[in-house]
Amino acid sequence: MKQEKGKRSRIPEFARKAEKALKEAVAEVVREHQASGQPLAVWKDGRAVWLSADTLLEKAPIKHGKKKG
Repeated sequence: MKQEKGKRSRIPEFARKAEKALKEAVAEVVREHQASGQPLAVWKDGRAVWLSADTLLEKAPIKHGKKKG
């Protein structure tokens, strides 16, 4: 949802920071699992399933997160 110029967001700053930190942490875990070849447990259709990091990234590419170099 776009914010009109000059209007304050209803989402508190701490919540935006928390969401950003969570996205960065998830991105790091996915990269680590991709590098090691370990599958990730994800929730799908009401149950936990194992997916490779590559399969997960094909379905939902990561748009956020710091890349460690």
